[in-house]
Parts: sequence; structure tokens; C-alpha cells
Amino acid sequence: MPKKQYFFCLFILGNAILFASGGGERYTTDISTSYVINYLNSDDIDDELEGIYIQSNGGNNPYLLAIAKNMESDEFYAIYLSGPGGTDWNEGDIKAIFKQTQRGFQGTWYSRSGIYGDNAEFTFSFNSSEFFVKTGTFIISTYYFSRIMPYAIGFARERGSTGTGFLLNKDGYVVTNYHVIEDKNYILVRGINGDFSRAYLYTSVLIDKYNDIAILKPEVTFLSFNIPPYSFRVIEKPQGSSVFALGYPMRGTMGDEIKLTDGIISALSGFQGNLNAYQTTATVSPGNSGGPLFDEDDNIIGINASILTNNLTRNVNYAIKIKYVVDLIENSGLRINAPLVSSRSNFLRTTSTLAERTAKVRNYVYMIEAF
Repeated sequence: MPKKQYFFCLFILGNAILFASGGGERYTTDISTSYVINYLNSDDIDDELEGIYIQSNGGNNPYLLAIAKNMESDEFYAIYLSGPGGTDWNEGDIKAIFKQTQRGFQGTWYSRSGIYGDNAEFTFSFNSSEFFVKTGTFIISTYYFSRIMPYAIGFARERGSTGTGFLLNKDGYVVTNYHVIEDKNYILVRGINGDFSRAYLYTSVLIDKYNDIAILKPEVTFLSFNIPPYSFRVIEKPQGSSVFALGYPMRGTMGDEIKLTDGIISALSGFQGNLNAYQTTATVSPGNSGGPLFDEDDNIIGINASILTNNLTRNVNYAIKIKYVVDLIENSGLRINAPLVSSRSNFLRTTSTLAERTAKVRNYVYMIEAF
């Protein structure tokens, strides 16, 4: 049975009427978040409107909807996946049923107590990356949504938190800063295998708030990853050593291309003499957080984390030493593979140019988007 037919067979078989307070009705399905994610990544999508959308006027606690089309009836279904709602909404419940008419997309928007109104209007943007729902007769309510899968356009830059991360192992684990994902409900990683058109849901499995470290795990299992072409160097680099940083700073202003900066280690301690960080002259900006700091041998020696900004200093940048990532993994009891850890003090110097070294590692540095 083709994937698309199977998708809607599940919908029909799982269909049931729910009676709520006030005598209204709601419908539910057997559709799960993981099923929708696998479907959307199957390259079997029949309509450009299909995808997972996040409520963009939901404050700090938005919810997710899947939009799917029934090709037989030409109806679209908005399926609740996750978010606020308590016992009122469950994964797989139908939030809306609508179809295209001569006056645009119209249909039914379901509230907690059942049918809210049959005159709901659904308006999609020209590139189908956003839509809003207007419902009600005398009191108008409007709900805004932005697509986060298969791709999002500008949502994270405008409303969420953006940062950088890098591949930890061939199982797809990613390292970033804790402050990038702090108090966020959804974490997306973009740029896997050089593909920035898709973002994938991740979850945090290890955090170290004091050292500002988070280790993320993919929520999907079908992705494949290469072994990262770098090692972790846990022994301290000497003052004056050359370093370079990669990341995605200030994407709303500087664009989505990865940015390279280089410099030296100017101190073996961080802010107020904290020994968990390096101070460097490899300039970083907001959005670089969580990105890798490399030495001249392409070993990762730190995680770019913060900058010092005041009227008395210039180009003061801090990176958490990679040793603390290794310690976090080793002390966790979890079986998480990490790049080869090297503590040797002498290395064979590379003869590659900075451009060649950057090209070798850039596809393992990702965008982090959190909401």
C-alpha cells in the first residue's frame, strides 16, 4: 500500500467522535508525531501545504500542528501534535478540517469544547511557510502558525533562539551551549549532511548549566552521519596558539552562510579568571554560541559561548574548554560515543591552508533553532 494511502487509512481507522462539555464534538486519529515526521521525510508529499507548523503567537509555550491532505476528498486536516493543552488535547486530535473554495481556504476550527465555528478562514503565505486562522463571528480570534518542517523561513531568526552546534558522533548527537536551548520546548537542527532545506527535531539528553553545555540527540532514526573529521583535545593549548571559529551569527542581519573567524588564545582563563574557558581573539557574535573552536591541527578545543562588551574592551571572546564536554559524557553513565580524545602535547603540524581546513569541517557545524 502506498505511503499516502496508508497515512489516511490510519486516519479513517482511528477516527472517533469525542463528546465534550457543552455537547460539542471533536475527532481524533491514531496519527503520532513520529509518524508525521517519517512521512514528511519520505519524499512522498502530495501538497506544498503539508508539514508541521508551530503556533507563532503562542508566547513561550506554543503548540505544534501537522497539516495533511486527503487526496480523495481534497480536504486538509490540522492534527494536534504537542504543546499546551493539558487534558484538553491529545496527540492525534483534529484541530481543523478545511478545503479550498472560491473564497480561499474555509472550514471548521475545533475548540476545547467541540465545534467552535464552521466559518473559519485559513490564509497561507505565498511560499506556504506560514498561515493564520481567523475564527468567530462577533468576537474574532486569530491564530498564527509558521512551518518548521520540512523547512522554516525566518521563524527562528524572528521569534526563537538561534545558535550553532557541531556533530559529536556518527549517531547524530550534537553539542551546543545550554543557553541556546534553555527553557525552550522545541529544538531543531539544520544543515545535516550539508542540507539546509530541512530541519530535524532534537531533544537534550545531557546538560551542564554551570559550564553552559548541552548535548542533543535526534528524535528520528533514519538519518545517517559520517564520523566527524576532528578530535577533541583536552590538554590546554598554550597562550598565543592559533585558533579559528565557525558558526552562524546574527542570521537575521548577516545571512545564513557559515562564518569563519580566526585569532589566537589570549588567555587560558575566561570571565573573571574562570578556568573553564579560553579567552580568544577569534571574534564571535550572538548566534555563534555553541559553535566549535578549532586549533591549528583541526582539533576542537572549545565551544564558543560568550563575549565581553563594554566601552573599555574590544574583541574579548570566551570559549568553554572541550574537556568539560568529555567530563559530562564520562560522568553521565550514558553510552555516548565521542570523537577520539587526545591529551598529547605534541602534534604533527598540518600543512593545509585555513581554507582547506575549513572546507573539511564546515559540514559538521549546524544551525540550532529553538522555540
